[in-house]
Amino acid sequence: MINITSTDNNRIKEICRLRERKGRKALKKYITEGYRNVKDSLPYLIGAEIYVSQSAYEKYCAEFDVYAICADNVFEKIADTENSQGMLCVSDISAGCFDDDKDCVYLDGISDPGNLGTILRSCLATGFDNVVLAGGVDCYNPKVVRSAMSAVCKLNICSLSEEITLEKIKEKGYTIICADMSGKNIFDCRFDDSKKCLIIGSEANGVSYSALKNADITVSLPMGRIESLNAAICASVMMYELKYNKK
Repeated sequence: MINITSTDNNRIKEICRLRERKGRKALKKYITEGYRNVKDSLPYLIGAEIYVSQSAYEKYCAEFDVYAICADNVFEKIADTENSQGMLCVSDISAGCFDDDKDCVYLDGISDPGNLGTILRSCLATGFDNVVLAGGVDCYNPKVVRSAMSAVCKLNICSLSEEITLEKIKEKGYTIICADMSGKNIFDCRFDDSKKCLIIGSEANGVSYSALKNADITVSLPMGRIESLNAAICASVMMYELKYNKK
């Protein structure tokens, strides 16, 4: 265990870089902050280093293998939350591995960290264990990690690449289901037990044409007296319908 008393410490400077996407990409690390999030994530993290504030050390020392104690003013510099719990963990970013036997959510440009975090939690709850990110916010953004509540390290999260495309997902035997306002009411549709890939579009522009053209079916939610729901609510309702309401 080490003691860090200066904000000029090189490790502290590196952790500060992890707030930005380019820093996470360069260092291949990310931050998990807060007691519950760290505790739930820790068994799944690679290369985990736990940092605690001096004032919080006594609270956590018996339960966690603390890597570094930081002076309170130093910890304030690396914490992303305004009222920090005095604990965060730095760990390695691992390459996502698509599981051909699991359902999939394809996120086409989700830009809001809170929406992405909520969608990831719903993926974990419903067994949509594969998540493909086609642009949008970085899943290791501190706000995403915080709102996802350990889902980031428990799901198979992959970025769109030559190896992982909608075309190749379709070739693996998945039914491609696209959320679109013009689609059929999802509650009137029948789905079998085949593997499913649900496409959710961006908050501002919806699903891109390149994604939409691969859809086997487009579906929507009845809106009643409102124009639309946000992407996270839409994705969550649809995942539960596809997973649990077999007709």
